[in-house]
Amino acid sequence: MPEPKQPDPLTPPEGDPPAKQPDPPKPPEGQDVSSLPEWARASLSKSNAEAAKYRTQVRELEPLAQKAKDADEASKTEVQHAADAKTAAEQRAEKAESELLRINVGLTKGLTAAQTKRLVGSTQEELETDADAFLTEVGDTPRRTSSLPRRPGEAPPAGTAPGATDAGPDMNSLIRRQLGRT
Repeated sequence: MPEPKQPDPLTPPEGDPPAKQPDPPKPPEGQDVSSLPEWARASLSKSNAEAAKYRTQVRELEPLAQKAKDADEASKTEVQHAADAKTAAEQRAEKAESELLRINVGLTKGLTAAQTKRLVGSTQEELETDADAFLTEVGDTPRRTSSLPRRPGEAPPAGTAPGATDAGPDMNSLIRRQLGRT
């Protein structure tokens, strides 16, 4: 049986073009490319020219790639800023709606502004339940916030029942008592 023919390492294989290979090693110093066969010199020249073309293309495209990266980064920043602004606006709106609901429940239940601030809950039902519990604890009658008597003709504080009178002493009585002229 005849042995298969061994390919010559110096001749390029026929058929498919050679696959991209790393740059061939440079010949040792003192060895000239002119001593290589003609096909090897042609292949080496072709590969060197192709590599030079690719290096030139890379140098030309590097600034464009950098610009594309910068633009992409800038657009991500704008998108992130927009997302942050949206989140902040949603939080402010949620807080305002919650405060409005608390105030409405407080007004409906007859609470003062200070009492309304103390209501706890996230839904109208929870706030109403808390307001009812608060009114049960403190009683349904509004309380004066000041222990000082009012001046004659002064309007009663907000939340005071119409016609309610202050049972405390008037100012003249307090002065007389202080001076010992009872």
